Amino acid sequence: MKTLLTAVGVALVIGVLPASAEMTLEGIGEVGGGIFFPTGADGDASGTSPALHLNAVVGFSPHWGMEVEYGWVPIQMKTEAFFPATPDAFHIDASQKTALAGFRVTSGHLLDASGPVVGYGSLRAGFARLKIETNDVLGGDGWIARDRSLPSVQSAASEVGFVLSPKAGVMFRLGERSALDIALQQVSIFDQGEVNSHVYLTVSFAMAAWQRF
Repeated sequence: MKTLLTAVGVALVIGVLPASAEMTLEGIGEVGGGIFFPTGADGDASGTSPALHLNAVVGFSPHWGMEVEYGWVPIQMKTEAFFPATPDAFHIDASQKTALAGFRVTSGHLLDASGPVVGYGSLRAGFARLKIETNDVLGGDGWIARDRSLPSVQSAASEVGFVLSPKAGVMFRLGERSALDIALQQVSIFDQGEVNSHVYLTVSFAMAAWQRF
């Protein structure tokens, strides 16, 4: 009898556990672009530039989740700021990549929300990688134009800095599973005892789906 009760108990646990242990998460994928605004010394060395990014979000509840983001910016350098006499005789190519991850707080699930918009805010951390190529020494300040002792021949250098990035945005519903995401974010790069900040204004197309485990 004891063995029979044990077998029945085990069967009940096996039968109930999968349903009670199932987890439903909201997954959102985004692709988009925007405008990169350098500030401070970086604003003196470079101008507004196009930006591209990919973003993925996992919503653990209606009001909080996690996100990861990859971004790329082909930085538009101000050659005349370094070589005012003969800017056409020199070239500077620069680009920046960022990889970020952090927590997100939202006003609700995109898939559940009955209203036309969903607001959110997030705080991410990660790294930025700057690659710069020039045929002369820049000798500037800031993260982008800092003197990296490049020789006067064609040469490239790269540098990595730690990043903190707050972000706020609004998702405007386009359909049951899609939305247009408009966001503003600041990317603060910590490197060699300095902090240099850039601002991004982005527009993305987002698609959402339930993920069940």
